[in-house]
Amino acid sequence: MALQSSGAISLANIQTEFGGSNPISLSEYYGVATLPSSGAISFNQFYGTSNITYTAATGGTITISGNYKYHKFTSSGAFNITTAGSNNIDVLIVAGGGGGGGDVGGGGGAGGYRDLSIAPTTGGKAVVIGGGGAGGAGHSGGGYNGTKGINSSFSSYTSTGGGYGGTYNGNGGLGGSGGGGGFPGRLGGAGTSGQGYSGSTGSGSWGSGATGAGGGAGESGGTDGAGHGGDGKQWLNGTYYAGGGGGMGFSGWFRPPGGTGGGADGQPFNAYPNPVPENGDANTGGGGSSGLRGNG
Repeated sequence: MALQSSGAISLANIQTEFGGSNPISLSEYYGVATLPSSGAISFNQFYGTSNITYTAATGGTITISGNYKYHKFTSSGAFNITTAGSNNIDVLIVAGGGGGGGDVGGGGGAGGYRDLSIAPTTGGKAVVIGGGGAGGAGHSGGGYNGTKGINSSFSSYTSTGGGYGGTYNGNGGLGGSGGGGGFPGRLGGAGTSGQGYSGSTGSGSWGSGATGAGGGAGESGGTDGAGHGGDGKQWLNGTYYAGGGGGMGFSGWFRPPGGTGGGADGQPFNAYPNPVPENGDANTGGGGSSGLRGNG
């Protein structure tokens, strides 16, 4: 914690911040923070100083906002720490979202969301970015499940890909957040503890209700209404990530919304037989939408 910027500063205050031996001598602090490396040192030169060492690193797309420097990776690479600071670094790992199920299928689950505080160490850390899972194709016999999202990792820490959406007669898959179940009454998949929530079960019947929705990092699918994708979470940079994909609405042109954080909106039944299933938003870990026959 930095020393105060005005008022009296004692030798004890300085020693608490910077360490040192007893008896205390100001000459011990030559060259620390913004102090000179020789000559006279006055107490007011310690105003606002701190013993904090800041981490320096390369890799990813770097932006600065307020007191934070962000390194954003949208493809695999390396995060190389050249100076390990005295404070932990904040790391967000989001996996690829799951693909929605084909032929009256459920929405895909969001990719796993892990928000970590890690002590920095010098050297390169491998960064692996997982892609989203493909949507399930439909066919006259009932369609296929979507595909699970791909894991993402930072160093030894991994987030699990989002669960796939189940097809007409299929349950949603397990994942970082679980995929939604198909219609009628097919179960949503479970999420991974600490990373996301479960997908919802398909509910209702023709004319009302929806297939199951994908879970998000902040809540289960279907929390905000039938077929609504689970909302994601907001990180330090103000952006929401890991929203679940919406299911398919059974009433007219009703499109169950995807979860906040990149989840794709679901499909309306009236679009049959030519719906346009959507992907989750790029670089968010959002789940894909449900599909209908002949589409992924």
